[in-house]
This record gives sequence, structure tokens and C-alpha cells, in this order.
Amino acid sequence: MQEQRTVKLERLRTHREDGHRTMSLFVRPNSRRGAWIWFEPDQVPEFEGDMGWFEIERRTGGWSIVRQVEKPAWAR
Repeated sequence: MQEQRTVKLERLRTHREDGHRTMSLFVRPNSRRGAWIWFEPDQVPEFEGDMGWFEIERRTGGWSIVRQVEKPAWAR
């Protein structure tokens, strides 16, 4: 069975000195030692704000977005 999680996805916008802007999206693990999971903007459905809740699934080659979900009751 494939592993699924409900996670908070956050936007990271960067601005370089040459004026170029980039955006990536990431999942921060619950531990400081855990690796962040990164997504490119084209891998994530559009959503409002700088963070959103999504269901992700581990597939061959890494994690992928399944769908956007409501903020879980257990989330802070």
C-alpha cells in the first residue's frame, strides 16, 4: 500500500539581485532533522495565501500532490 500524508504546504518566494523571482513550495517535517519535501509550482494546484493543506502520496520517484484538503482538526 502506498504511503499518504496530510501536510501543510508553504510557499517560498526568492528575489535575486538581478530582479529574477522564483517560487518553490515545501513541506516542513515535524522534526528539525527531517528533510524538507520540495515541489515546483507546476506540481501543485493553485491555492490562496502562503500555505495550504494537501494530501500527498509517495510514488516511484518521490512525493506527489493528490488533492487540496481542509485544515485538519489536529493542526495548530
